[in-house]
Amino acid sequence: MSAKYSRRTLLALGLSVTAGAALAACSGGGGSQPAATAPPAAQATAPSQAAAPAGQPTTAKATAAPAAQRAPAAGAIQLRLMRFAGVGWEQDVKFANEFQQKNPNIKVIGEDTPYAQMNQKVLTTGASGTIGDLFPGHTRWIAFWEYKGICHELDPLVKAYPDETKFDDFFPSVIKDARGPGADGKLYLFPTIVHPGGNIAVLLNLDLIDKAGLKPPASSDWTIQEMEALARGAGKPKDGIFGIEVTMSSPLYSTQVTRSWSSVAGPPASSDSWVLSPDGAKSQLGSPPVKTAFEWYWQLVKDGFAPTSQDQQPAGSTGDLFTAGKEVMQSQIIGQPQADHDIIGNKFKWTAVLWPKGPNGCRGTCLSYNTWSISAKTQHPDEAFHLMNALTSTECGFWAGYDGHAVPYCRHSIWFDQRLWEKYPLTKDGAQVFQQGVDPFPMPANLRAQEYQDTFQQNTQKYLDGKESWDQMFAHTQKAIQDILDQPRP
Repeated sequence: MSAKYSRRTLLALGLSVTAGAALAACSGGGGSQPAATAPPAAQATAPSQAAAPAGQPTTAKATAAPAAQRAPAAGAIQLRLMRFAGVGWEQDVKFANEFQQKNPNIKVIGEDTPYAQMNQKVLTTGASGTIGDLFPGHTRWIAFWEYKGICHELDPLVKAYPDETKFDDFFPSVIKDARGPGADGKLYLFPTIVHPGGNIAVLLNLDLIDKAGLKPPASSDWTIQEMEALARGAGKPKDGIFGIEVTMSSPLYSTQVTRSWSSVAGPPASSDSWVLSPDGAKSQLGSPPVKTAFEWYWQLVKDGFAPTSQDQQPAGSTGDLFTAGKEVMQSQIIGQPQADHDIIGNKFKWTAVLWPKGPNGCRGTCLSYNTWSISAKTQHPDEAFHLMNALTSTECGFWAGYDGHAVPYCRHSIWFDQRLWEKYPLTKDGAQVFQQGVDPFPMPANLRAQEYQDTFQQNTQKYLDGKESWDQMFAHTQKAIQDILDQPRP
């Protein structure tokens, strides 16, 4: 995903802004908690040379033989690799090429697709039987794909190739989430990029803060009250300097914020602070903690300290208000500090800390991640699995977050790697968040997550621009959202 697009624009396209943003060196602030011991780096083994019988699902029994004992397939096997295109996804090209070099009997055919088009492409080609052998996804889409039978079950393959997969290195909380709605306890994906929340990183313009005679937070241990004081103290609306920007226009992003108003310190946050009920059946937009969080931000918009959607893209700029030096603070994904480094250059001094804690000590989180899946109709499930292991390995995930342009992948050994902490200090704080626990993605029980997000955004936008009051917005939004949630699974 190119960093030139604003998150608001990407949300309007239906594109996940939790996917890879362009990364470079970061000047963010590190945490003070001690580092956990990281498990040894995973080493992918050479893939098997054999294919399962054409058109038949792979089972542990069928694939359990070690690679060295399996007869090579006759001729070159072709694997179609549907993948995201552009900045942030270079690792998919690099490691697919390396895989092919190590396995000359397998030809990998890359098929690049813009992020915003992938969901529809998977649905269309999955229905027509023309889908690739492997395809990427996101939390918001994957449950529906699983329910529709598009994805190949992975548990037998994990069992067959445990040393190659290094399965226990994945964050258990993410794997648990992956077995949720749509999957019915089975596994149909491997996670890649992972986020503890869409607003989890707060970028701070140190020059603007210093000019106002104020001090930035010394660490990620700070509060919502301190953040608001900084926004109002350093923001200068009359001079075109906004105090803060927070994304509230999607269930994923707003849920992370509202959970900060939890009645308990968490994790987990109290369920009444969730935008969607834990069972995925009811909109909780009217719940007191949720309303309080939205009204908190709405007041900052009304007072001119937070930008409207019309303000967010500076005229003639390919960046945003923060990188243009016109914003004291901006909340973002955890990989955004790396993305903004090259854009900002030497224009101003800045840093990054985690999203602050709410009134009762809870730092809101919301799980979000990208995925790889194998087609249920692949002719070569074993070979596709070996390629997927290469694309989700420790080597690939570390390179993506350290040398590449993506957020680190969903493995403990990556997030707790000292080298990553030294280069991008905020990832140390992020690792501790994962260690403590991240609250789940707001997945509707009927799996209509994309419809839910689209309806949520369309109905809340005027309110978030300060053009509607809470009562005006709530009157039409709650009904529109609940109408989507009340529908059966497609």
